[in-house]
Amino acid sequence: MEREIALIQVQYDKAGRSCPVIACDVCGTVLKAGKGIYVYPSTGAEDTVPVHLLCKGDCDRAFQGKYGETRFGELPALLGFLAHNSGTTLKSIKENIITAESL
Repeated sequence: MEREIALIQVQYDKAGRSCPVIACDVCGTVLKAGKGIYVYPSTGAEDTVPVHLLCKGDCDRAFQGKYGETRFGELPALLGFLAHNSGTTLKSIKENIITAESL
């Protein structure tokens, strides 16, 4: 089966536990804070535009070369915006997250 590049992926550890991760839209690499950015076209108008998650470097340069003027930010900022805009609280994140240490 050919591996599909998807924005959100689930990786399984050796014990079979699932771990959601985010991946680069261009190369499929799992993105970590400090190594990836979110990028979106700058339209200058009231509009809804897609957001792309990209590796810093070759992937984001290729994207920006293709789409012209863009805006970007660091991954932790995007995650904060998504949590806030969805009405999620830090308390609910802490209550609902499952980590390997808590199993």
